[in-house]
Amino acid sequence: MATRSDKLSRHLVLLEKGKRQVTKPGDAKLLLGALCGQDNHLRCIERVIASPALSDSLQNSFRLDLSPDFINSSVAPFLSYIQHPSIEDFGSGQFLRQIFSSIIEPPTFWNAFVQLHSQKKLNDQADRGFAWLLLRLISTQGCSSEIISTAHQISQSRTFLVSPSLEVRTIGYRIDAILKTLATRVDGKDDFRPGGRHDNAFECFRDISILPTPDEIASTKRPFYRRMDDIYQVPVDERSVAHYDNQFRLLREDMLAELKSDIQLARGQRKGRRSALTIHGLQFMGIGCGEEENRRRACSVQFECTKGIPRLSHLPKAERKQLLSDTPNFLKHQTFGCLLDKIEIVGFASLDRGSSDLTDDVPTLALSVSGDAALHRVLACAKMGFQFTFLVVNTPIFAYEPILQRLQSVMEYPLSNILLAPAPSPERLTLDENLETIVEQIRDSEGQSLHRIVDTTKKISLDKSQLQSLLDCLQQSISTIQGPPGTGKSFLGALIAKILHDQTSKTLMIICYTNHALDQFLEDLLDIGIPTTSMVRLGSKSTPRTKELGLFEQSRGTLGVDSWSFVSQKREELEEAVKELQSYSAEYSRDSISKDDMLEYLEFSEDSTFFDAFTVPEEPTGMQRIGRRGKSAGKYYLWDAWRHGRDPGTFRDLISPQHAYIWTMAFSRRRELMETWQRNILFEKSTKLVELVRRCNVLSKNLDEYFYYKRHCAVLENKRIVACTTNAAARYAPALRVAKPDVVIVEEAGEILESHILTAMTMDTQQLVLIGDHKQLRPKINNYNLSVEKGDRPGPQPLPL
Repeated sequence: MATRSDKLSRHLVLLEKGKRQVTKPGDAKLLLGALCGQDNHLRCIERVIASPALSDSLQNSFRLDLSPDFINSSVAPFLSYIQHPSIEDFGSGQFLRQIFSSIIEPPTFWNAFVQLHSQKKLNDQADRGFAWLLLRLISTQGCSSEIISTAHQISQSRTFLVSPSLEVRTIGYRIDAILKTLATRVDGKDDFRPGGRHDNAFECFRDISILPTPDEIASTKRPFYRRMDDIYQVPVDERSVAHYDNQFRLLREDMLAELKSDIQLARGQRKGRRSALTIHGLQFMGIGCGEEENRRRACSVQFECTKGIPRLSHLPKAERKQLLSDTPNFLKHQTFGCLLDKIEIVGFASLDRGSSDLTDDVPTLALSVSGDAALHRVLACAKMGFQFTFLVVNTPIFAYEPILQRLQSVMEYPLSNILLAPAPSPERLTLDENLETIVEQIRDSEGQSLHRIVDTTKKISLDKSQLQSLLDCLQQSISTIQGPPGTGKSFLGALIAKILHDQTSKTLMIICYTNHALDQFLEDLLDIGIPTTSMVRLGSKSTPRTKELGLFEQSRGTLGVDSWSFVSQKREELEEAVKELQSYSAEYSRDSISKDDMLEYLEFSEDSTFFDAFTVPEEPTGMQRIGRRGKSAGKYYLWDAWRHGRDPGTFRDLISPQHAYIWTMAFSRRRELMETWQRNILFEKSTKLVELVRRCNVLSKNLDEYFYYKRHCAVLENKRIVACTTNAAARYAPALRVAKPDVVIVEEAGEILESHILTAMTMDTQQLVLIGDHKQLRPKINNYNLSVEKGDRPGPQPLPL
């Protein structure tokens, strides 16, 4: 006889195939019970998301019964079920985001859930589920203002903080901390404040576009940022977000200094050795998504190079191909530059080499435009018939962008209570028994014959200062190893990694600024006896000795996809979105702004007075007014007269006095207004196109993350040491969430900006070890004003060595 579990599984299959529906509360209980009965949590949620029928059934389940009994007995276990780490860590949380959407949209169930919490009608499990759900929602970028408002109300009522459950209280503290990070408060007495300088100046640093707008490039106003002294004046509970806000602004200003300099150089506005590649005569063709090895590329704007490409256009086709083959850096993939309308910057873009055809007689250029606002501007200018210029800029945006994006996305700040303390106060760690024993043995040895204690083939003896550094690094939450060249800093770092690897279960992350320093330190780890099977290196570069540590090397041949139905369903969604994008792009290219479009826009705009002025007065029944050349004055008569610079003509005596100024405007002013209105109309028309581009890119990114996770997660989960550059740490932040590093060791820390180290840490980070010498290599700062104003980080003294 079949068990209840077997019956629930069969019921789930029927729902998955659409042969059963959820139409009553009993159906909802069966579905949630069937889901919670699945042993493989991640596979279960994949099935839900892959099946439209099952997804719809789940969404219905949350709305059929809003009673406390249903939520406590059925919804609460489901919320506990989806808290499994395999689901939370998967693909930057993309599965959870889709499940959350089923729960809170529309907000019928969510509102009932909030109300039952306020009325204290939830049991312990349901209350934990509600607290967890709220925490996850407000930790997501782009969280709605309604959810944030709910979080503020609950924070003020302190219902989480007075809960008998330690888990709920802990979540409450985290929610309070995150709410303080959603805005940066600046002392109202200070006249020098963020925001108000141009269209990309905001008080909250999370709202700032990483790449500048044309108005920002042209602005001469001093940007807002603060000295570290000012950060220490901020109240303790707001200091973390103020610091991250400032680190973002400082790093971004450093990027902008280099970008502005390179743009001036490329446009010939300042002297320099580098000459910029400039491609004139770009004619808008449309928007497309190229294909590459069974995957869709990111959407790009397609341009026809009507004037050819310098260095290529005068060559025969075969020689063009040869030149591109011989000079791989010429217009390589992701070449960065700015799109110009005559001399005005419209936006920034990068070349999609795979979707471009550079060797054709009339070449095509595929450019991925950065940001929705810039894409709107490009589409509007293209629709008005403008030709563009692509100006190649040499600024290494790729070196800044991942760090800046990570700074904006971080909601919780590990070790900030120590890092931002006005005086150094490293905390002593609670050591497990094995490590405590080793520490005592090292201390008793006075640094002599340590190889017998830590089990290395090479003899190890340390002097007094080296011994103290070793002990501090093993016992303190934050520590530094500092000294001139040849004093054994890197060796001590490798020794610390060896001890933590052998004597604890902690996961370590090794970060360096350069690939060269990273590979050198990894070789030190190999030399000291850490096996290759314990380590993985993120990134594509390596030395012959560290090549086998590469993530792709270790993941080779392990695709790991076990849900092709999910992949197929997501690919279908993507292909449907691409078809809709291509269709609407073609329609947008053909469409033009009609007189009706213009008058309708004016009717509902802030310039509605113009609509009134252009409305032809009604004549008595049967009468018709005659205009120029004996033609009847139709509905567009006044509009046509104004746009051509004429007066109201036959309606001259009927014009209202309040509209008189409209008809006395100079023709140049009329053209300015018409161009403004055209741009606004085109912005409205392009909105759907921009939304489709965003949807296609999100679907494509989700699929890429799915395959990345499936291929690499098993490797990352089973490694004790993860190594990468600081840029890679920001770029592969989702992978590091899977690895969950407890300890971060920073080699050559003296040459790394603080923002790079902050973004490398995760909420799992309990220990930070900094190795370097600030008197040797220091961070490169492109903006001289920042190097003068920022100076050495004032405040804390050096941590104990």
